[in-house]
Amino acid sequence: MPTDNEKKTGALIFKTRGEFLIDYHTHTWRCGHAEGNIEDYVLKAIERGLTEIGISDHYPMDVLNVPSEDISSMLYQDLQTYVNEVKEVARRYESQITVRLGTEMDYFRDLKLGYNRILEEYDWDYVIGSIHFLEGKDVSHPKNLTFYQKNSLIDIYCKYFDEIKTMTNSEEFDIIGHVDVIKKHGYVPEGENSVKELQEFYLELARLFAQKQQVVEINTGGLRAPVEEIYPAEDFLNKLISHNVPLTIGSDAHHPDEVGYSNSEIVGYLKEMGVNTVVGFKNRQAYEVPL
Repeated sequence: MPTDNEKKTGALIFKTRGEFLIDYHTHTWRCGHAEGNIEDYVLKAIERGLTEIGISDHYPMDVLNVPSEDISSMLYQDLQTYVNEVKEVARRYESQITVRLGTEMDYFRDLKLGYNRILEEYDWDYVIGSIHFLEGKDVSHPKNLTFYQKNSLIDIYCKYFDEIKTMTNSEEFDIIGHVDVIKKHGYVPEGENSVKELQEFYLELARLFAQKQQVVEINTGGLRAPVEEIYPAEDFLNKLISHNVPLTIGSDAHHPDEVGYSNSEIVGYLKEMGVNTVVGFKNRQAYEVPL
């Protein structure tokens, strides 16, 4: 894994061209809190030797009727243009890189939407399911840190991982995104009992993901966050590996310069742990990609 110095300086480490690298979690200006257009991301991926990149802007929250002020995503009126642009750029650079059409969608159990019905409108290559909201607040946003400060951390984690379980059991998403993003701002339960309970959460989820053959992403965005570690945490990741949970890789890039962030470190670590493949998607069908 990246050294402490690498994490603090944000050093980017890339394999030479020809090594297999994928990045399935990227965001463009359309989501309202990122920079760069689709072509910027694809060109950066080509420059850095990636063979496959997925564009995964946030699915329009106005469709979900989310009861929150913390909304940052595409608008539904822009969705068709987004899909068209990804496909156009994919065709333009198909001789140099594979570009996949994706989206990241927030899961809300209480909305009972039937996500697959909504998603059928477009021919996605993959859909990332994520949990950002607890009790109507985007707990990944720095303006909501009081949520952590005023509540029991282990209770917050319990609620968060319960949402992850419910989302997984819905079987409506191809990839589970940043599976422990709840730690993003460095609020992590401490103390022997809390740490033990956290490990139990990890084990329970690893077993569920294995049972469902649910793909989970290794998201390097956490290295750029206050917590300064990947999602999932290394001991969580090791449990996923030991349970043969299928994995993919994403940078959670919000700027073209973040494409492929610390990707090769992840690939190297997976190889050391005996993992020989990660997962790619086309038309919402998974396929193995050798490392």
